[in-house]
Amino acid sequence: MKIETKIARLPDRMTAAEYRKAVTAAPKRANKYGAKRIEADGYTFDSLGEKARYDSLKLMVAGKAISDLSVHPRFPLRVVDEPIAEIELDFAYTERGQRVVEDFKGVLTRVFRMKRKHFLAQYKHIELRVINRQGALVPVRTRSVRKVAA
Repeated sequence: MKIETKIARLPDRMTAAEYRKAVTAAPKRANKYGAKRIEADGYTFDSLGEKARYDSLKLMVAGKAISDLSVHPRFPLRVVDEPIAEIELDFAYTERGQRVVEDFKGVLTRVFRMKRKHFLAQYKHIELRVINRQGALVPVRTRSVRKVAA
């Protein structure tokens, strides 16, 4: 019994144009968490919820509740002045004189939790808000420190 495989065979040699065509023809992988990317106002948002949050922030700018709205700001994460990582959040704005950064999250991953803790330790003067799918603020949980008996 012979089993047929449906693997496309590539020729031993191909031109650069043929290679580009073969690589770009591959289907894009679906998002792990089911989010669908969307473009608006020249920005690419990772989900419809993030885009909806952008729309509400634009209304807040129009109503003068916030100012200096920026999309996808990046912050370097450093240890002893050595850059070790970078965190890209969804939005940054000024609210009542306080700088605020915001991230829309459907799922809080371990990597994001680690970067969030590092961000909070390094950028104490900036408020970080995490918004979930329901539009609610996700509380920042910290582990309680036990006192050691002397």
